[in-house]
Amino acid sequence: MKKGIALIILVVAVAAGFFYQKEYTGKEYYTQIITDGHKFIQKDDQDRESINYSYNQKFYNEDGELQKLSFNGGFDRPLKKNAYLKAKVHPKKGVLSWEEVSKSEVPKKALEEIEKNQ
Repeated sequence: MKKGIALIILVVAVAAGFFYQKEYTGKEYYTQIITDGHKFIQKDDQDRESINYSYNQKFYNEDGELQKLSFNGGFDRPLKKNAYLKAKVHPKKGVLSWEEVSKSEVPKKALEEIEKNQ
């Protein structure tokens, strides 16, 4: 009986892990911000307004493969020009998250493509 319950718990945990992996994780891609983005007003559930900026960028993975993606900066000011970003990209959902990184943290092939295609 205890082995059966343990087996069920194990199967559920593994299934939950696969679901999380499929729905909430992504591959790393890199870009450099070279524009001010597009300013827009965003309203929340309580009808409060905030300023945001959207970007259409070319992102490259560590192998130098291109993905054109759109994402929001999430601030009331544009992102810093010439900043390098590392983004987690889901194949269907697009950019899940991003963070600023130093140029030295960008993989060589991605950096070559970024510099070549500015």
